[in-house]
This record gives sequence, structure tokens and C-alpha cells, in this order.
Amino acid sequence: VGFRSAKGADIFVKDLPNGPRERLVTILTRLRDQPPIPPGTKAEGDDFGGAMMAAASGATPLRIERGGEKAEAAFRKDIVYLPEKEWEYALVEDPRTGLPLVPVPERNREHYGPLVPKNLHFFGGAHQVSLDRSGKTNGIRRGCWVTPTCLFLSLHTGPRPDGRDIVRCIPIEDLTLVVNGPGFAIGLRAESTPPQPDCVLDFDDVAAKKLVLFALERGHRFRTGRMLAVRDAPHFDALRLVDESKFKPTLHRMATVADLYGLLRGPTK
Repeated sequence: VGFRSAKGADIFVKDLPNGPRERLVTILTRLRDQPPIPPGTKAEGDDFGGAMMAAASGATPLRIERGGEKAEAAFRKDIVYLPEKEWEYALVEDPRTGLPLVPVPERNREHYGPLVPKNLHFFGGAHQVSLDRSGKTNGIRRGCWVTPTCLFLSLHTGPRPDGRDIVRCIPIEDLTLVVNGPGFAIGLRAESTPPQPDCVLDFDDVAAKKLVLFALERGHRFRTGRMLAVRDAPHFDALRLVDESKFKPTLHRMATVADLYGLLRGPTK
């Protein structure tokens, strides 16, 4: 099997048995046929998903060709070898889901420093639509990020090192309904233990909204093996908002990018 990269590094694997070789081709074909990341409008490094779009932009379509000895000889003749000492492996996406790894922008690191080493698929902000004690609807500015397992909301000033200012932690696998609402808003319902209120988030632009929906859909499919139920609706009547002033979230661990490297490398001696 020969692999040719658009970045100038080729790989040729010899003596691979037919069974594993066919499984490898099947996996690559399925990855190729997955839906692409939705187009965005933000520039690289923007708070609301620009880094994610930048990481995913410029992808080259995967072409799979089958050939015999002549095709192998032609490939090996033109192969580009990269000196091992010059090779530095750096992840740009989580290979389990195909979701890009999104860094915390430099200008946000003062308040969101604890998130810098984490495995994030979205980082940005949104207004959380909720009810106050008098029953009136209002929008509260939140920090928002998505990991492989959860969607988090914090005070707009960040989560703090001990996480005390995280106000919502919604496990992606517990999502039972996502409402694709009007404008830049989405609604979430999760059946978690202990229970937590429904949630409505209003993002700053359509790119951020699409990126969060995409991350939730991919994450839910990876965690559960099922498609996430997304309902297009002009309103959020299916959701029930409550006063969250006394709500205390159950926090889940946020894995780091280093954890992902360790997982991919496998057990060591």
C-alpha cells in the first residue's frame, strides 16, 4: 500500500496481508465519504471557531487507486522520502471523529488559561437565554467550548483553575434533542443524571452555530453510535427554560491533547 500526501511526505508499506490491507482501504474510504466540515466565514484565530475552520481548510480530496506490479513500481520510482530526523508528528484533528483540535486564541488565554492544554473542538462565546427569578427571559454572556465528551459554559470571565465558574456541563452522549432555531440560536435537551435544565444558546454568527452543531453531531455519533436528533424549528417551544440561579452542574473531566497522543500511541512498556 502506498500513501501520497499533499504535504510532500510519502509512505510505502510492504508485506501487508490482504485482509488487513482491505480493511485499511475500507476505513479510508469511509473517512473520505464522511460529510465535510461546513463552510465558515471567520478568519484564522477568531474566537468563534475561526481556528477550527483554519485547521480544516485546504483539505485535499482522497483518491484511492488499485493497481498491480507496474503501478507499484511507478509509485516507488517517484516516492518522496523525508529524513526521519526532520519529521515532527503534530495532530491537527482527533482521528476518532475527524474534528479539528482548536487552540485557545492568545488574547483569551489570560481568562481561559486552564483550557490551553485541553482537547477542544470549539472555543468561543454565546448568550445563554434563560429565565430570571421574576420569570423574564434574558441573555447572559457565557464562555463556550466543546470537548469530545461535553459542551461547557462558564462565566464570560472564564472557568477559573478549579472550575468554580463553570455553569453548565452537558454530556454529548446524553443529548436527546437539539433544536436548530432561528438566527444564530440552538436549543439543547439532555437526559443526564442528575437532571439538568434545557438550554438555549444564541451565538454571534452562523459560522459558530454550524461549528457547534457539527461538533455535537460528530461527538454524539462517536460516543453512542447513533445519529443526533436535530430538529429545525422557528422557536423553542419544545424546550422548558427555568431559573438556573441555584443550579449546580456536575463537572466531567476534560481530557488534554497529551491524553490523545497517549491514547493513539497505545500502552508503553
